[in-house]
Amino acid sequence: MATQLSQLRLLTGNAFRQLAQSKAGLPLLAILALLFGLTIRGNLKGRGTPLLPAPILLCNC
Repeated sequence: MATQLSQLRLLTGNAFRQLAQSKAGLPLLAILALLFGLTIRGNLKGRGTPLLPAPILLCNC
């Protein structure tokens, strides 16, 4: 199991490095991160989990 995880880490690391070093790779990664962030925000709202705590929950007034 440890060997497989090590191989997976090596493979994904090499793939990410190649993508990040290419001309089109960095903008692609930025777009992917933006889409991921927007999707996560919507999923959390749909499940009733706030992304940031409400101010009323922060103070014990």
